[in-house]
Amino acid sequence: MSSFLGNHHAVLAAHETRPTVNFQKDSFYTASRAVNYQGYNVSMYAAVPKNGGTITGKISGDCNGKVTGHYDGKDNGVITGNVYGSCQLMFLQIPGSASFTGTVSKTNNNAPLNVTVKIDTFEKTEPVTVSFN
Repeated sequence: MSSFLGNHHAVLAAHETRPTVNFQKDSFYTASRAVNYQGYNVSMYAAVPKNGGTITGKISGDCNGKVTGHYDGKDNGVITGNVYGSCQLMFLQIPGSASFTGTVSKTNNNAPLNVTVKIDTFEKTEPVTVSFN
């Protein structure tokens, strides 16, 4: 099992690239990202209301799950949330989760976040900045 967690640690390092949030004319920022790693194909999507409210999203592909959270809608406003999912490994279903907290800078078009990932006994917190245009 430790080699499995080690592989996921490498996946986390690969996520240090900054996902782009698509600035849309409607009332949501949307973030999407496709990750392909060691035969796993995973798509992630989240919708963040520009004026604040509930964040929703999903994880699909070889792993499945959901994204939930809240944004207060202010410039330099608070954003928090959770990601829950699981991946199939042979005949096992491996659950994992992540939590994030930070702020949204409408002026700088980004959201500096602290993201904590948990898989079994593995836990790691990393700073991640999500940019949008």
